Order: sequence, then structure tokens, then C-alpha cells
Amino acid sequence: MKVNRLLLSLASLALLSGVAPQANTLYPHDIQGAGYLSTLVGKTVSNVQGVITAKDGTNSCFIQTPNDQVDNDDRTSEGLYVFHSNACSDFAVGDLIQIGSAKVAEYSTSKTNLRLTELTGANQTTLIRSGANSASPVIIGTNGSRTPPQKYIGIKNPFALPANQTTLEGGDRAKSLDVKTYGADFWESLENTLVTLPSPTVLGPLTSFGEVYIVPSGLDNPSQNGRGGLTLAADENATSDDTRWDNNPQAIQLVKAFDGSNVDANIRLGDVLEDVTGIVGYDFGLYTITPLTAPKVGQRKSGDAIPAPFKTTGKCDNFIAATFNVENLSPANSSRITKIGGYIDSHLKDPDVVVLNEIQDDDGPTDDGVVNANKTLDAVVAAIKGASYSYAYIDPANKKDGGEPGGNIRQAFIYRKDTLKLSPAPVGGTNDAVDVKSVNGKAKLTLNPGRIDPNNTAWRNSRKPLVGQFDLQDGSGQSVIVIGVHLTSKGGSGTNYQNPQAPINGGVDSRNAQAQVLRNFVQKILQVQSDAKVILTGDLNEFSYVQPLNTLTGGSPSVLKEVIISKRVERYSYIFQQNCQELVSKCKYVIIHLKR
Repeated sequence: MKVNRLLLSLASLALLSGVAPQANTLYPHDIQGAGYLSTLVGKTVSNVQGVITAKDGTNSCFIQTPNDQVDNDDRTSEGLYVFHSNACSDFAVGDLIQIGSAKVAEYSTSKTNLRLTELTGANQTTLIRSGANSASPVIIGTNGSRTPPQKYIGIKNPFALPANQTTLEGGDRAKSLDVKTYGADFWESLENTLVTLPSPTVLGPLTSFGEVYIVPSGLDNPSQNGRGGLTLAADENATSDDTRWDNNPQAIQLVKAFDGSNVDANIRLGDVLEDVTGIVGYDFGLYTITPLTAPKVGQRKSGDAIPAPFKTTGKCDNFIAATFNVENLSPANSSRITKIGGYIDSHLKDPDVVVLNEIQDDDGPTDDGVVNANKTLDAVVAAIKGASYSYAYIDPANKKDGGEPGGNIRQAFIYRKDTLKLSPAPVGGTNDAVDVKSVNGKAKLTLNPGRIDPNNTAWRNSRKPLVGQFDLQDGSGQSVIVIGVHLTSKGGSGTNYQNPQAPINGGVDSRNAQAQVLRNFVQKILQVQSDAKVILTGDLNEFSYVQPLNTLTGGSPSVLKEVIISKRVERYSYIFQQNCQELVSKCKYVIIHLKR
């Protein structure tokens, strides 16, 4: 914080009176300071000058230090929000104004969110120079004046347990930001500042609120994948968890423009926008840029998802399994069912078996006690034209497996009739626990399909795992056991930009308990038949090298080995916020990146 010693002394002497008298002109960096919170919070300040850079339509405005008064400290933001007063109403964007007096406040919408520095109760505002336009936007990117860090956001290991051990506003960097290392500190140092991101790349589809994540051009982006996104995936060669994760802090969320204009609704991952100029803000636990006007698309990303490079031969040495989260699918989604069937044909190449997640009951979210899903699955297999499929599943108890209320989601197997058949065994019931027995030295399921320990408290209000044993029809006499899982969601998780650090990883304890149940079951199979062929796949809602996955794949004896794609940046199955994420276990060496 660049304030002369006289001002600091006067501010400290004024603590008793609640007023910090200012002998000289103040600028936004004097009030913002070098940390997360202003040292002048709660004080009345005088003679604050700044150029109006934007108005938000609420009698509030953003002001910025004139170019010739900017300090040399990257930690101090040059922007400031003047909240809800008439201080800005008589002036235009570009005017240099002086606020006679105002109170410094730190505003937040919740105790977990970071606070925004602002001036309240501003009065005695005067015009210094009309149309000055003397506050230039800060250029973000390698070729600009500020370059964001590209690895850490708020903490080096965002999955550290226990979580919530410190806060950004109360931790080691609370009073002195580390803008070279941490993305949270970097964007905090630009709070309320006018910035420009040159030709940013789009990192995902537009949300229902008109928001999208972008990354400025000119960065090396070591986590960039082949589709232009940024991948959050573990580096298995890292020597510690503190160096394992690349959280892509160089990305930021673009929100609705000040002038009400909209970004093209058809933008997609990899598109390049024209330059974005706007104000850095913070909302709902995330740093944002509100553009002055919505940018246009400068360059469209060409090319769709690449289909799988292999097809089944119906033999054990080329057994192909796939997993597909179809997201609350019911017969009411007829157009989406047609699309899913087409994807299974064109991109998954009609594999031997597909684990489908989030199959709803026959009347979807209607909450009337229906749990059967035959109509849903009849529609899915009818939509697949390249091969003939059967299906197998077990109805959940009504409203006991989570998901959309009334939808009763569950896992289901669809499998090719020409290559597989279910091994003979009774079909399990909702609350029946499948077991493993030895038949001539081979592991056989006692129920097929069956549910794994469905009454275990680990599965309370969560999807119970489905296991099926499939005999190959190639005359080899071999079978494959497939376990379809959908672990507890990450609901309740914090963001990397919120106060609690390490961020809260919602549901991690439940997922870890579920992983232990699954590990125990697989271990039982291997105790009966050490060379049994077992595939566990589905929606694990977790990353490699985080505790639940470590429970599944680590320890001794080893019961499961994670099959991973050689290129770390291509290990993603879901886009959330700025990151392409690795949330699904891979049972083949390719991931098909489809939009459901």
C-alpha cells in the first residue's frame, strides 16, 4: 500500500475518533492496500480522486487511479467501487472526480465469500476534469502489463484434508498479497479495476445465466488440452501433493455486460473472442469480469469430438466397456435419447457393455412412487442402430438414492446381445446384497445383476453400486465382472476463491467410505479367483490422487489399477467453471468428450 508516513500516522491517531483525516489527495490504491482487506475499513476518508470507468445502473460507479498517479506496487488495486449514492449520478464515464468524504467498507454476501472494498455514503463530489479518459485498462496476458500465475489459486494443495484450516483474509497473505504465485491474490490485486483480456479463448459453454469462463491469449497454458480447454488433472509424477495440481488461475468468469448485451449463445469450448474490456469483480465465490459490452466471437473452433479408435470383436482380448452419464434421462427426453443412441453408435462404436448413470424412472421427476425404468431403457436401446442391446438394472427404493426429487436415478447396464449374455444367477432385489462364491475355482456372483452392500450406511441417500457378470459368447468360457458406480456428489463444495482454505470438498468422507466398500467387494472377488476380470467404472465424482481414489487404487494388496490416458491434459470428462475435470474412472485408454 503506497501511502506516505504522515498519512499512516494520522490514520493511526484517528482510531479513537473513527475518522482518518487526510491531508493530501487519496487514490484507490491508498484505500485498497496491499492485502485482502483495507486497513482503513470503517474509517471516513476525504479527497478521494479517480476516473469513472463504468456505471452499473444503480447510482453506483467504479473509479480508477489516473495513469499518472498509479503506484508501483502490483499488490494494490487501482480500482474502487463507489456504492449507491448520488456521488456519480451527475458525472459520466471518463470524468475525473473528487469525493469529498466517504466511509470505507468491506462488503460480502456470505461469511465464506471474500469481501469487496468500497466507498459508502460518498458526498461533496466535484468534477476535476471532464472527459479525462486518463485511466487505461490493465492488459492481462504475457504481452500485457500483468501476467497471471498459472498453477495455484488459494493454496497449493486444494484437496488437503482436513479442509477449512485457514482463510485467505486471515492467513499468511492477508496483509501482503503474493500475486506472482496465487491466482486468488492476483485477481484480488485487480479488484474493481478496468482490464482488457486480448483475444481470450472460451473454456466451456455458456451457462443459463449467460456466464462463461475465458483465458487471455499469449499465455503458455501448460494444462491446455486438444480442444482448447484447461484441464484439472493430477500429475502422477509430482513429488508431493503441493506440486501435483494445476488449478488454472489464469482463467476468469465472464458475466453479463454492463450495457445488457449478450455473448453469442452458441459459443463453445475453444472459440476465440474479440478483446474483452471490463471490470474485475467478485460474486458467488468467484472472481469475474463484467465487460463494458459483450464481446463478439472472433474465431470459431472447428471439429467435433473424436470417435473411439477401436471396435469390439466380441472376444475377451478386445472387450470394450464404456461409461456414459446421461444426466437425469427419462422417456420425456425423447430428442436427447435419440442423440445418446447416435453417440453410442458413432462415437462409442457400439461397445460390448455401457454403464449408464442417472437413468430416471419411467415418469421422470414426477413424484408418484414409480421406480421402474423399463420405458426409459427401452427407448435408449431402440435409439441405438448399430447393434442390438439388452439391459439390466435394479430398481432403487423410492426417494432413497438421491438425484432429482422423484426421478429415482440409478445405474444400468446395456450390453450387446451378440457378444455377451448375463451369467446365470437370480436377479437381485432393491435391498439384497450380492455376494461372491467359488464355482470350480471361478468367481461367480450370487445375484446377477446385484447391488453391492446396499444397506451399508455409506450409501445413505446415494446411488447403490450395480454389479453384473457377463459371459462372452466367443466360446472361450470367460466372463467379465463390471461394476457401475455413481458416488456421492460434490454438492456443498467450496470454491478455490472462497475464504476457507483448503476449500471444502463436499461429500469426500462419504465417497471415501463408499470407496472402501467397493474395494472390499473387489478384494473378495480376487480372493476367490485371483485372475478374475473386473472393471469398475462410472461417475466417481472425484479426482485421481484424492482420498477416495487412493482408497480404491492404493494400499496393499492392490485390487484395482486405474487405467489412465498418457497425456494428462486429455484426462477430462466434465467441464466445471474454468476446468475440464477428471471425474470419471477410465476403463479404456480414450475418453470421448461429448455434450449430453
